[in-house]
Amino acid sequence: MWSISPSKSLRVEHIGSYRHLGNAWSVANQIARHRRLKQQRCGAWEIYRTTPPSTPDAELRTDIYLPLR
Repeated sequence: MWSISPSKSLRVEHIGSYRHLGNAWSVANQIARHRRLKQQRCGAWEIYRTTPPSTPDAELRTDIYLPLR
């Protein structure tokens, strides 16, 4: 287990199949550019709120975080 230091980040919630996570990443990056948000150089991450097979693909929830400066 690891921890993340407190910081600002942009969160985008994706609901649906993991096959479409790339679309959510594109939206997150477009929002950051549109709002002129400066991203940290450390990596972004995903948090999987629900997981298959107990959750149908259409109901899977994933949070995408882009760390900001």
